[in-house]
Amino acid sequence: MKKSLLLLLLPAVLVLGSCRRDNLKYDVPTTYIYDATEIAEQKALSSMLGEMIDYAESAAVPGVVLDAAILKDMFRNQNSRFSFASSLSLSADEPNAAIFDVMMDSLALASTSTTAAAPGVAGVATSADGLKKYLLSANGWDYTERIEKGIMGTVFYRQASTLMGSRHDDDVKTTASSWGRAFGKLGLSADYPASVETFRSFGKSFKDFNPLIKTNDSLMEAFILGRTALEEEDDKTVLAQIEIIADQWETGIAAKAIHYLNKAKNNLGDDALRNHYISECVGFLSGLQANSDQVHKISQDQLQTILNGFGTNLYLVTLADVEQARTILADAYSLNGVKDQL
Repeated sequence: MKKSLLLLLLPAVLVLGSCRRDNLKYDVPTTYIYDATEIAEQKALSSMLGEMIDYAESAAVPGVVLDAAILKDMFRNQNSRFSFASSLSLSADEPNAAIFDVMMDSLALASTSTTAAAPGVAGVATSADGLKKYLLSANGWDYTERIEKGIMGTVFYRQASTLMGSRHDDDVKTTASSWGRAFGKLGLSADYPASVETFRSFGKSFKDFNPLIKTNDSLMEAFILGRTALEEEDDKTVLAQIEIIADQWETGIAAKAIHYLNKAKNNLGDDALRNHYISECVGFLSGLQANSDQVHKISQDQLQTILNGFGTNLYLVTLADVEQARTILADAYSLNGVKDQL
């Protein structure tokens, strides 16, 4: 892809952001040289999520029954369910905790099935090639994926946006420490791209298509510039970076959702794979409405149109439903030029 075409695919706000950087009266580092100890907080939370999902995925083996109480304990960090001690919690200040509880109940119930997954029957589904196994509900939902991707969006991203403050404030309300914690939620290493973190994170999720739409590169540049501007008390530049971060983070989430839709489209006739990929997509979609300032490129009505297309039974999803979702997301986030490559 020629550089000129790649630049055309990037949101205009990034081009404007780069111009502002060129005109600054202070030096901006090329890596996140500031105190990055806040990243440790996110590593702990990601480790909690990882252990919870490992437990959930253990039920992809017939006969392994999950305990919903254990899943809920892990979500709230209660009763010492993890391999390490921490005062943090995945559910802290989470307004959708009750929704996750319902999904955990549904996941545990599905694990009690003694038969293979089929329309109307919960159980373990096996891909057509015999290589993949997923625990599905009677309507085909892979609640393990909806829980994992949902926590990433409605917990991690929402927390990051809250720490930075609204992109539409008249003045900066964040602090250097809060900015660092928000950077940690992204999950990029302080010296990115020289090294890459391996824990569950958005940075890891966005890595595969970064060469295509430069999501991680743009986010890293904005976090570095915003942190430097905080030191320089340059509120205008800080607020501009908050907007770029929100724009690029949500574009990355949409791109990842399209990625899973592409996989569902390519495996439409395989119940196990199609349902698994659509469940991942729906999990990520929750993050598109998670920004704390409640300003989004995609409306709730548009998201509801996507969800209505999928319906409650994934065994009934059609190619038209998948294409509708891809079109709505690509239109909203200016990804039409690359949607087939994601």
